[in-house]
Amino acid sequence: MIDPSAAPDPPLGFPDPPRDRFGFWVRFLFGALLGIILGACVWLRLFSGVDHAWIAVPIAALLCALAAARYGDNFWVALRGLWWWRPYL
Repeated sequence: MIDPSAAPDPPLGFPDPPRDRFGFWVRFLFGALLGIILGACVWLRLFSGVDHAWIAVPIAALLCALAAARYGDNFWVALRGLWWWRPYL
């Protein structure tokens, strides 16, 4: 079994914990920014006529921020893989 904490670059699927608080918050911030953009795209493309659909923006921001903070580079690699397959999200 692979110990993800022993390798400098853990394999995909394993959490890549930040080394310190600063790294955690940087990942969290950039994940939140991505989530705001994705949430706004979902809101405008799918739910533009619904009054309370703006809730998609903070939910997407929170989910992306937590995923980026927990999984680190693995989150971005997985997201890049999705982006190549579905360029019109």
